[in-house]
Amino acid sequence: MTDDHKYVPKYFTGTPASYGLVSGPAFIYVTDELILNNTEISPSQIRDQQKQAESAFRILDLQLRKLLDLTNDETESEANEIINFQRDILKDPDLIASVNSFVRSDYQTADKAVHSAFRKYIDRLASSPSHYFKDRIVDLRDIRDRLIQIIQQKYLLQDVQEKDIVVCREVTPGDILLFSRKKVGGIISEQGGITSHAAIIAKSVGIPLMMSVKGITESVQSRDVVLIDCDNSQVILNPEEKNLSAEKDYKKSKNESASDLPDRISRPTKMACGYHIPIMANIELVEELDMFGSKLTEGIGLLRTESFIMNKTDNGSSDDDYTIYEKAIKSVDDAPLNIRLYDIGGDKLPGFTKAEPNPFLGWRGVRLLLDRKSLLISQLDLIFDAAINHQKKIQLIIPMVTNKDDVTEIKGIVHERLALKPEAVDLISVGIMVEVPAVAILADYYLEQVEFVTIGTNDLTQYTLAADRTNSLVQHYFNQVHPAVWYLINRTIEAGKRVNKPVALCGELASNPKAALILVGMGISSLSMSPAAIPEVKTLLLRYTKADAEKIAKEILKCTSEKEINIILESIN
Repeated sequence: MTDDHKYVPKYFTGTPASYGLVSGPAFIYVTDELILNNTEISPSQIRDQQKQAESAFRILDLQLRKLLDLTNDETESEANEIINFQRDILKDPDLIASVNSFVRSDYQTADKAVHSAFRKYIDRLASSPSHYFKDRIVDLRDIRDRLIQIIQQKYLLQDVQEKDIVVCREVTPGDILLFSRKKVGGIISEQGGITSHAAIIAKSVGIPLMMSVKGITESVQSRDVVLIDCDNSQVILNPEEKNLSAEKDYKKSKNESASDLPDRISRPTKMACGYHIPIMANIELVEELDMFGSKLTEGIGLLRTESFIMNKTDNGSSDDDYTIYEKAIKSVDDAPLNIRLYDIGGDKLPGFTKAEPNPFLGWRGVRLLLDRKSLLISQLDLIFDAAINHQKKIQLIIPMVTNKDDVTEIKGIVHERLALKPEAVDLISVGIMVEVPAVAILADYYLEQVEFVTIGTNDLTQYTLAADRTNSLVQHYFNQVHPAVWYLINRTIEAGKRVNKPVALCGELASNPKAALILVGMGISSLSMSPAAIPEVKTLLLRYTKADAEKIAKEILKCTSEKEINIILESIN
């Protein structure tokens, strides 16, 4: 590639997964290539490199321990055997001593030393007459490669600088969290969709994220200047002065509006006619509780708890989880607090579940919780303790429900644990997520079982339209305002009205101000969204009456095509 590319603007289209207009030097982040660092280190770097290796061993052991917690002793003994074998290898003092020796004596970097030490281990097993040990070579290579990936990820992260624009093939939820702590300017990914878990976290932490940007990693070199323009769904390599001027204007406007963001979030939501619709927050991270805290006066409509597992370090403990529940309780005071039970699987915490051909149709949500009851019970006990200690009413949400028997079984476990903590009985209520068409169609029957339901439009859309929300190849089929999605939402709301039970909505659809207006018109009980989206939604709702919203909702429900719906949406201002 010639130097000319550094001066010629090049435009890319993408799918904005959060908000923002930002530019900065590119940081190339590629983690799927194991290229060993053959640099000879200096004596002064020996201890640092040994610490890098030791840290990788601890992190991988923690990941394997978590995976072991999610396996069933009776039905998956073979999986348990492999995991326990891998953990035993990680704890082998001879292996650890060998890694340290290669660093100390051969002046190898941590990743190269791990590779060298495992080569000795693998050679020893390969020469063994035992087929059992020979069959374990593949497990050794897996451990080796995962350790190297952990080390190399740390190497990469050591180089990333504040305000860098990260350019990668794919970004995970864990990556987003790491980059947020590095205070990067934004992220550009070749893959992914706007409702992926990574996208949701990016929006939560306020990092501009552009996904599905084809060919970006092949076109950008390290430290090239790139600009992310989420409003116009584009990325610009080598932006012109006019683009950079627009960024300066945007930052000035953003700084002015950000100063009173918490106050705008805390204002009650009343429409032009005086009708009040609760607008609550979706909370993903502890940092959001620190940021908005007492400003969440209308409550938390969805506290996602799976990131608590993802955030754990080798020092993580259940006490950390309790502290987060306690902080959430203090943040909302007397307002509602809805806690979703661990929703693991799909694109959430893939490192803690087994590989599946189609994880979104597989072992996730309530299915995983019922197979791993110890995980569910430990979470319930912590939530109940927090509720008792603060005398706070909490609404539990069961994720990824697809049949009534699962709801019955979860409720049975809830009641068993409450029997051991009777002080919490009057503080806990149970509801479900409506995320699949089967539940929306039979909403009347599910509402007989629970005290409320919450519609999750991210999954409801993907299952209704058979469009994987993380697959960039079918993103144009993933449309949350599709007529069928509106039909299922309305059907669920009407079912709630018939039995006088609340029907809330917490998907990304709620953060679209025009869609929020339509949902109010359909009779939704409350809306929950990313805190950053709340002011814009409130601003639009203030301009309309409940009657206006009902009229628009009726027109939406008559539509049979996306084109008809878009015409109505464009008329809302």
